[in-house]
Amino acid sequence: MKKIIILFLTLVLLSCAFAGCNKESQDAPKDKKLKFISITSTSTNASAIDLNNGAKEVFAAAGINDFVIQYYEQDDNTMIQMIENAISAGYNGMIIQSSNLEVGEETVEKALKAGMVVCEFDGDYQNIDCQYCFMGSNYDIGYAQGVMAGKWANENLVAKGITPIVGDIEYLVLDEFVKRAQGISDGLLATCPEAQMVVQGFELTMAENMSMVENWLQAHPDMNMVVGLGDTMTLGAAAAFKAVGKDPAVTATFGVDAIEESIRQIADPNEIHKGTIDLGLNQVGKTMAQFMMDWCNGVKVEGREKMNYFPITPVTIENVGDYTK
Repeated sequence: MKKIIILFLTLVLLSCAFAGCNKESQDAPKDKKLKFISITSTSTNASAIDLNNGAKEVFAAAGINDFVIQYYEQDDNTMIQMIENAISAGYNGMIIQSSNLEVGEETVEKALKAGMVVCEFDGDYQNIDCQYCFMGSNYDIGYAQGVMAGKWANENLVAKGITPIVGDIEYLVLDEFVKRAQGISDGLLATCPEAQMVVQGFELTMAENMSMVENWLQAHPDMNMVVGLGDTMTLGAAAAFKAVGKDPAVTATFGVDAIEESIRQIADPNEIHKGTIDLGLNQVGKTMAQFMMDWCNGVKVEGREKMNYFPITPVTIENVGDYTK
């Protein structure tokens, strides 16, 4: 009888101990054990940096310190290897930006089959079904940029009898960016029919774009405007204009991304950079992080869809004050 009582008390104590452990695990934040990775194009890509910073902020607030940011520097093989490594390391979720949608699809599919939640950034693989995709309508972004540039040209060039002579910095290798370039042209000419697009080209860094636009100016010395794929590129063009003594009152560049230096220059009437498009990418990164955490924790939110499009907000001297407060 004594042995039975001792056995009974032992079972009760063990039961209480396990109950305590279960309660502790239930009370602990679910997100603590999750780990995520972002694999994006280049370490100089302002869009990717802004997005990654937003995601990092949300993960940190949730107590997730295992968020790795990697840049494959436009090398497709490096991107594929990074994804393979993420699968092997057991990451729960991944942000992936592919600069070439013809590459990496099979590897991303492996990640999905391994149970990873995948957020595509700035492009959508058509033959696999990732959980979420966040991208811009490149034609619409370009059109908004063209309209913004056209309005400035009407007020500051055409009104003074000056013909807008325009250069365009575009990465025309990818279909999506061909759409961007077409949108810029359509928006510009619809707003300012007098504009003449005289040259297109592409370099990646600010310094490289400064050098390229300096070469353009030798062939087109009357060029007074440059539009382009991103602020990094068009700020390089602004530096080229400045280096040859162009008058900021009748010279302008227009980019995309609303990076800090872009905003600073737009706010200064003595600078040549006159406008950008804010795609809200810091907030997009925050949204991606929340979507992935919810997916991993089994939280279902009504109304969420796979496709999510960036907002398109032109930033000029008229509203730049909203960004400098």
